[in-house]
Amino acid sequence: ARVEAIDPDYLGSRLVERLGSIQPGTSIVVLTSVRDDALPGALLHYALSGAKVSVVYADARSFTGQSDQREDQATDSFLERLAAAHATVMTLRKTDSGKLEPEAAYDVHARSYA
Repeated sequence: ARVEAIDPDYLGSRLVERLGSIQPGTSIVVLTSVRDDALPGALLHYALSGAKVSVVYADARSFTGQSDQREDQATDSFLERLAAAHATVMTLRKTDSGKLEPEAAYDVHARSYA
């Protein structure tokens, strides 16, 4: 299966508008490969309302074999902002052997940094 984004706006800028009100205890899971600056704030809105928020960040550069220290630092900062928004954060990378490798980055419920 393949999914392509057709909306010109990132998810974070319209999440609250599109999702609306939800019941406490509802789980929200976001899969993204984009550092969306509006996403942490939108997810915080739901986390403070009692939602369980999880984000899987697919590191697109691992799929192309590219590496850039500045990009790595920007990604780390984005993941930290997601964790500060009370989200459990996972990363998904493609290994050199071609396998997908999910990894816990931040688990806000365990209060740990992997």
